[in-house]
Amino acid sequence: MDQDPSYRPKLFHSSGPLVGTELEFPASNNILKKCRSVSAAQQIGLFAPKMSKGVWRKRD
Repeated sequence: MDQDPSYRPKLFHSSGPLVGTELEFPASNNILKKCRSVSAAQQIGLFAPKMSKGVWRKRD
């Protein structure tokens, strides 16, 4: 969740005296997974291109 705060999901209290107030989004709890995700996003972009199965382009 390293994006600008306006792009992050928002969590709100749903019960108790703080109902309707914003909760802070929890920090990452798996640093290795986060590092792998950041590395992949830097190398191939946020969304990897989709490959079609069985569709091959003829090379000249």
